[in-house]
Amino acid sequence: MLSKLAFRNVRKTVRDYGVYLITMILVTALMFAFHSMMFSPQIKKLATVAGVMEAMIGIAAGFIVLIVSWLVRYIVAFMMEKRSREFGIYLLIGMNKKQIRKIFMKENTIFGLLAFVIGMVPGIFLEQVLTSVFYHIFGEEYTIHFHMELSTFLLTSGLYAGTYLLALWRVKRRMKKMNIRKFMDLEKKNEGDQAPVRKWRRIFLPLSICYVIGYGVILYTHRMHMVNGMILSAVLVFMIYLFFEGLAAWLFWYIERGGKGVYKKDRLFLLRQLASKIHSMKFTMGTVTILFACAVLGTSCAMMLYDYQNKMMTYQMPFDVLVFAQDPQETMKEDRDVIEEKAEVKDLFTYHIYQNGKDTVNRYLMDHLEYMKWEFDSVRRENKRDVKMNVQDGIVEAMASEAYFQMDTYMKESDYNRLRSMLGYEPVALSDGEYCIQTKPRMKRYLKQFSRENQVEAAGRTYSCQGIYTEAFGQNGHNGADYVIVLPDEAAASMEPYYTLLAADLKGEAPKGLLEELERLESRREQTIIEEKLKTYGGKKQAEEAEKFIWGSGTDEVISMTTPVLVQTDLEEELNYLLTAIAYPLIYVAAVFVCTALTVLAVQQLSDASRHRYRYDVLSKLGVKRGEINRIIQKQLLWYYGIPILFALALGAMIVLFMGERFVLYTGIASQIWAFFAGSTAVLMVVVLLYLAVTYTGFKRNVNLKGYRL
Repeated sequence: MLSKLAFRNVRKTVRDYGVYLITMILVTALMFAFHSMMFSPQIKKLATVAGVMEAMIGIAAGFIVLIVSWLVRYIVAFMMEKRSREFGIYLLIGMNKKQIRKIFMKENTIFGLLAFVIGMVPGIFLEQVLTSVFYHIFGEEYTIHFHMELSTFLLTSGLYAGTYLLALWRVKRRMKKMNIRKFMDLEKKNEGDQAPVRKWRRIFLPLSICYVIGYGVILYTHRMHMVNGMILSAVLVFMIYLFFEGLAAWLFWYIERGGKGVYKKDRLFLLRQLASKIHSMKFTMGTVTILFACAVLGTSCAMMLYDYQNKMMTYQMPFDVLVFAQDPQETMKEDRDVIEEKAEVKDLFTYHIYQNGKDTVNRYLMDHLEYMKWEFDSVRRENKRDVKMNVQDGIVEAMASEAYFQMDTYMKESDYNRLRSMLGYEPVALSDGEYCIQTKPRMKRYLKQFSRENQVEAAGRTYSCQGIYTEAFGQNGHNGADYVIVLPDEAAASMEPYYTLLAADLKGEAPKGLLEELERLESRREQTIIEEKLKTYGGKKQAEEAEKFIWGSGTDEVISMTTPVLVQTDLEEELNYLLTAIAYPLIYVAAVFVCTALTVLAVQQLSDASRHRYRYDVLSKLGVKRGEINRIIQKQLLWYYGIPILFALALGAMIVLFMGERFVLYTGIASQIWAFFAGSTAVLMVVVLLYLAVTYTGFKRNVNLKGYRL
């Protein structure tokens, strides 16, 4: 009998809270798909850094477990509260509390198993879609084949069952302590329109708004570093909850004083409904706002990473092969032989980078580059030092030594044009007494200013700037760090060679094994240098210290390729994998967050529709037509969904734009920040509209005016 009753109630629950079932199916599908990728042998074959994918998805899975646990606990407790009157009636007709708990446990177990089993099917297909996209990123062929790793099934089912059982256990403990009266009164517990709201709490609304604005000002004035950023962000979370507390108090106050327009048309009814719901659901709405904000942040960051992934290789590594040797006398003959043996070579060129013992450009950038100022200010705040920004300060010197070579880097005009020809660029012609600068796009405005204020000295004479060129040139410590100065051949030839480079243009992609062979040669060269230093310094430690070369890496902090050997195809594969391994979990977390938030909003509204049908029946008896009642329902749902979403978008926009600005600053890659935010918002709104449509349909069905009588 109890089992039959449980199955009947499940059918009723599915009809009333179908949106919850859909969400749990989606969550199951997402969990299974990403866990499959984490354990997939096909994914692991794509790159040697497969552990990064496992780690990132593992971290994401941890967040998902916490959120799903909260969702399941919330919904299970919510369904118990909404059916408390029914359970009270069961006690009145002779059932005991143990039987009622069994019914409820069976219902939710069946409900959870149903969602899990159904969710596995789209999860298998979703895993194939994600894997095929992953393969496409790496230019690999992928044949769809369905499989299921035991470890994937065990992890997904274990996490799912753990969250469900924990939620059921907590509700079971709660039900043990309840009696008939508590069951009958529980449904009314959260009715905010019955609870008085202290008027002084209205201050929370302007207080929270002012704090959010202040938080944004601190972000954009660059006054936030790691320590105070964590504190201020924690306070921001608290202020989000205060916002809804203050909004509810303000709405109640506005209604009581009969504010302008309160009694116009249906506003009193809507405002009363909204105030009551916000007051009773302030914690939930605050949490929903945070979930929405995190979702839009995650999606925007994922889109930013994919854009960076597509642009980065063009700027960072335009050459097929680029080999660095710190010995300026190195001929690179062995490297040339290896490349010509293993690959089809279109062009091969060995050249030098020069220095003249001066760091004029270096020091100018240290004083003026925004990146340097930002980093310096952060260091100064953390060390509580009140010092001026100048290159004589030890902190700045240390920062610069990590970014630039010790001396300005120079290149011959002929070598520069040879490299431009390899890359398909137009040659540059320097007149007598002229130089030009090859740099990254973000450096152009600083170097323009430098060229207006300064001249370059070489070979006993001064040179003026002919132009600044920003094409992709591989300037992360190879062809200079951020910049290289191009001089006429005779001027550059008078300087000391700084280091040696070998650039190769191949026919097609570099073959497998080329990178490893070139790295072995480089390792052998380094060992030879150490052995030579041993003869001078006697000890291995001293020799290794003397061998160290101060490598300039540039100011691209996200990915800085400070390695002697770069092979474009190998590098592209590894970096694509690394960035994808970060972007995929972000999308995963964002999707679950959005579904969770919208499910909470939908279930709340559907429950209210069933519980407060009499309110709409009263409107009907007062002569309000069905079409007008439907419009009232639409307005109510739009306000209820719209307030936390708009608040979340405002917070998300503020943080996303700041993160985007910092990302561009640290990478040097131009990024359409607004486009990413707009794109993520558009995706979010599509999902919101789908949930809103389902909620509206269910709300109208639950109101069911024809079938309800007072």
